[in-house]
Amino acid sequence: MRRNLRISIGLLAGVVAMALPLQAQVTGTVTSAESGEPLATVQVSIEGTGIGGLTNEEGRYLLINVPAGPQVVLFQYLGFETERREITVTEGEAVVQDVTLAGTVLGLDELVVVGYGTQLRREVTGAWTSPGPSPRSVTVPC
Repeated sequence: MRRNLRISIGLLAGVVAMALPLQAQVTGTVTSAESGEPLATVQVSIEGTGIGGLTNEEGRYLLINVPAGPQVVLFQYLGFETERREITVTEGEAVVQDVTLAGTVLGLDELVVVGYGTQLRREVTGAWTSPGPSPRSVTVPC
């Protein structure tokens, strides 16, 4: 009885696996154009899907369950130009897409840093400023 149950479960798992479409993978390495060093924490995503991730310390990434067909891979990293790569994904295969990102100059108007919290003045060990009459005043707790 137990043997028949195991065989039935194994056959059912095989049928379900065969019924699922084979999904592809997109993998590669992201490096800096200036230094040639790998870039960690680059955001890599397939445009128009919820598929994405970050590169590791060696600049490597792996996207799984990528649908077959033409896809656009986006590479985004602060301080670097966004790169778009058009690829064709084949069912059940891995596509290797290595990318080199070029640096860009950021203006201060493009970068917004927001912080919330309060701290007693006597506990602050670094520089700070209080909001004043100028609309550009910023409080920077340390």
